[in-house]
Amino acid sequence: MHTKPCSMTDFLSASAGTWMIRRVVHHMDHQDDEAGDSNLTVAPFGTEDDCVASICAALGVDKNQACGGARFWWESNLKESERSEDRAAALVDVADREDPRQGFLLRDKGYVEKQAVVSRYRFDEEGVLTIAGNHHRVARHLSLIHHHWLLQYSRNVKWKMLL
Repeated sequence: MHTKPCSMTDFLSASAGTWMIRRVVHHMDHQDDEAGDSNLTVAPFGTEDDCVASICAALGVDKNQACGGARFWWESNLKESERSEDRAAALVDVADREDPRQGFLLRDKGYVEKQAVVSRYRFDEEGVLTIAGNHHRVARHLSLIHHHWLLQYSRNVKWKMLL
Protein backbone atom coordinates (compact mmCIF):
# COMPACT_ATOMS: atom_id res chain seq x y z
CA MET A 1 0.00 0.00 0.00
CA HIS A 2 1.36 3.41 -1.00
CA THR A 3 0.94 6.68 0.82
CA LYS A 4 -0.61 9.57 -1.08
CA PRO A 5 1.66 12.61 -1.40
CA CYS A 6 0.51 15.40 0.89
CA SER A 7 3.29 17.93 0.35
CA MET A 8 5.23 19.21 -2.64
CA THR A 9 8.41 17.68 -1.19
CA ASP A 10 6.69 14.26 -1.15
CA PHE A 11 5.34 14.73 -4.66
CA LEU A 12 8.66 15.81 -6.18
CA SER A 13 10.49 13.00 -4.41
CA ALA A 14 7.99 10.43 -5.73
CA SER A 15 8.26 11.97 -9.23
CA ALA A 16 12.08 11.76 -9.41
CA GLY A 17 13.31 10.00 -12.55
CA THR A 18 12.31 9.90 -16.20
CA TRP A 19 8.68 9.60 -17.33
CA MET A 20 7.12 9.18 -20.76
CA ILE A 21 4.58 11.97 -21.17
CA ARG A 22 2.00 12.86 -23.81
CA ARG A 23 1.44 16.56 -24.25
CA VAL A 24 -1.31 18.22 -26.25
CA VAL A 25 -1.38 21.98 -26.79
CA HIS A 26 -4.55 23.62 -28.09
CA HIS A 27 -3.76 27.09 -29.40
CA MET A 28 -6.40 29.73 -29.00
CA ASP A 29 -5.25 31.70 -32.02
CA HIS A 30 -4.86 30.66 -35.65
CA GLN A 31 -2.04 28.14 -35.14
CA ASP A 32 -2.46 24.42 -35.55
CA ASP A 33 -2.77 22.36 -32.38
CA GLU A 34 0.30 20.39 -31.34
CA ALA A 35 0.69 16.92 -29.82
CA GLY A 36 3.57 14.61 -29.12
CA ASP A 37 5.29 12.23 -26.77
CA SER A 38 8.48 13.04 -24.92
CA ASN A 39 10.44 12.09 -21.85
CA LEU A 40 10.24 14.26 -18.76
CA THR A 41 13.14 13.99 -16.33
CA VAL A 42 12.53 15.26 -12.80
CA ALA A 43 15.47 15.92 -10.44
CA PRO A 44 14.50 17.22 -6.97
CA PHE A 45 16.90 19.43 -4.99
CA GLY A 46 17.12 20.89 -1.48
CA THR A 47 17.16 24.44 -0.16
CA GLU A 48 20.95 24.71 -0.59
CA ASP A 49 20.76 24.56 -4.40
CA ASP A 50 21.98 27.76 -6.09
CA CYS A 51 18.80 28.20 -8.12
CA VAL A 52 16.71 28.64 -4.94
CA ALA A 53 18.36 31.99 -4.22
CA SER A 54 18.24 33.17 -7.85
CA ILE A 55 14.59 32.23 -8.48
CA CYS A 56 13.47 33.68 -5.13
CA ALA A 57 15.37 36.91 -5.85
CA ALA A 58 13.82 37.20 -9.33
CA LEU A 59 10.34 37.00 -7.80
CA GLY A 60 10.99 39.03 -4.63
CA VAL A 61 10.57 36.10 -2.21
CA ASP A 62 12.72 35.49 0.87
CA LYS A 63 14.84 32.42 0.06
CA ASN A 64 14.44 31.24 3.68
CA GLN A 65 10.77 30.47 2.92
CA ALA A 66 11.78 27.88 0.27
CA CYS A 67 11.45 24.14 0.92
CA GLY A 68 13.52 22.92 -2.05
CA GLY A 69 12.29 22.22 -5.56
CA ALA A 70 13.16 20.37 -8.76
CA ARG A 71 14.67 20.72 -12.21
CA PHE A 72 12.77 19.44 -15.25
CA TRP A 73 14.00 18.51 -18.72
CA TRP A 74 11.77 17.65 -21.68
CA GLU A 75 13.61 15.36 -24.10
CA SER A 76 12.77 13.51 -27.28
CA ASN A 77 11.97 9.85 -26.82
CA LEU A 78 12.67 9.19 -30.52
CA LYS A 79 16.27 10.36 -30.81
CA GLU A 80 19.13 10.98 -28.46
CA SER A 81 20.18 14.57 -27.99
CA GLU A 82 21.99 16.73 -25.49
CA ARG A 83 19.96 18.38 -22.75
CA SER A 84 18.99 21.90 -23.73
CA GLU A 85 18.12 24.85 -21.51
CA ASP A 86 15.41 25.65 -24.09
CA ARG A 87 13.63 22.50 -22.92
CA ALA A 88 14.33 22.85 -19.20
CA ALA A 89 12.92 24.61 -16.15
CA ALA A 90 13.42 24.78 -12.42
CA LEU A 91 10.83 25.39 -9.74
CA VAL A 92 11.08 26.25 -6.07
CA ASP A 93 8.50 25.17 -3.49
CA VAL A 94 7.32 27.74 -0.94
CA ALA A 95 4.96 25.73 1.25
CA ASP A 96 2.45 27.30 3.60
CA ARG A 97 4.06 27.01 7.06
CA GLU A 98 0.74 26.14 8.72
CA ASP A 99 -0.56 23.78 6.02
CA PRO A 100 2.17 22.10 3.91
CA ARG A 101 -0.54 20.71 1.59
CA GLN A 102 -0.62 24.12 -0.08
CA GLY A 103 1.74 26.88 -1.11
CA PHE A 104 3.39 28.56 -4.07
CA LEU A 105 5.60 27.27 -6.88
CA LEU A 106 8.19 29.72 -8.15
CA ARG A 107 9.31 28.80 -11.65
CA ASP A 108 12.38 30.25 -13.35
CA LYS A 109 10.55 30.59 -16.67
CA GLY A 110 7.05 29.98 -17.93
CA TYR A 111 6.05 27.96 -21.00
CA VAL A 112 5.21 31.01 -23.05
CA GLU A 113 6.55 34.10 -21.32
CA LYS A 114 10.09 32.74 -20.78
CA GLN A 115 10.21 34.75 -17.55
CA ALA A 116 9.74 33.85 -13.88
CA VAL A 117 6.21 32.70 -12.97
CA VAL A 118 4.38 32.17 -9.65
CA SER A 119 1.63 29.54 -9.32
CA ARG A 120 -0.45 28.43 -6.35
CA TYR A 121 -0.83 24.74 -5.46
CA ARG A 122 -2.90 22.56 -3.16
CA PHE A 123 -3.16 18.84 -2.43
CA ASP A 124 -6.66 17.57 -1.65
CA GLU A 125 -7.55 14.75 0.73
CA GLU A 126 -7.09 12.18 -2.07
CA GLY A 127 -3.56 13.36 -2.85
CA VAL A 128 -4.54 15.12 -6.10
CA LEU A 129 -2.33 18.14 -6.74
CA THR A 130 -3.97 21.20 -8.30
CA ILE A 131 -1.75 23.99 -9.64
CA ALA A 132 -3.31 27.29 -10.68
CA GLY A 133 -1.46 30.13 -12.40
CA ASN A 134 -2.11 33.18 -14.51
CA HIS A 135 -0.34 33.88 -17.77
CA HIS A 136 -0.94 37.56 -18.43
CA ARG A 137 0.75 37.82 -21.82
CA VAL A 138 -1.34 35.01 -23.26
CA ALA A 139 -4.95 35.54 -24.33
CA ARG A 140 -5.53 38.40 -21.89
CA HIS A 141 -5.18 36.88 -18.46
CA LEU A 142 -5.54 33.22 -19.34
CA SER A 143 -5.84 31.05 -16.25
CA LEU A 144 -4.39 27.57 -16.31
CA ILE A 145 -5.27 24.82 -13.89
CA HIS A 146 -3.18 21.66 -13.84
CA HIS A 147 -4.25 18.52 -11.97
CA HIS A 148 -1.53 15.97 -11.17
CA TRP A 149 -1.73 12.73 -9.30
CA LEU A 150 0.42 9.69 -8.75
CA LEU A 151 -1.13 6.27 -9.19
CA GLN A 152 0.51 3.91 -6.70
CA TYR A 153 3.76 5.83 -7.20
CA SER A 154 4.26 3.82 -10.40
CA ARG A 155 2.59 5.99 -13.02
CA ASN A 156 2.25 9.75 -13.18
CA VAL A 157 -0.94 11.06 -14.75
CA LYS A 158 -1.45 14.70 -15.67
CA TRP A 159 -4.59 16.54 -16.72
CA LYS A 160 -4.65 20.17 -17.79
CA MET A 161 -7.71 22.38 -18.19
CA LEU A 162 -7.96 25.91 -19.56
CA LEU A 163 -10.44 28.27 -17.94
